[in-house]
Amino acid sequence: MSSLTDGQQPYEYSKGYLIPYTADERQLVKVGVSFDAGERNVGEWKVVGL
Repeated sequence: MSSLTDGQQPYEYSKGYLIPYTADERQLVKVGVSFDAGERNVGEWKVVGL
């Protein structure tokens, strides 16, 4: 399981996924979710408003 706070550049920034949405006036909210296979549930999550 990879950590949501591993210090690397977030995937969406490196791939440019947010670029089409920056012209929109609405607030962007990013949600990162890590799944725990052992418990078969959400292990941790992180919400960031831009």
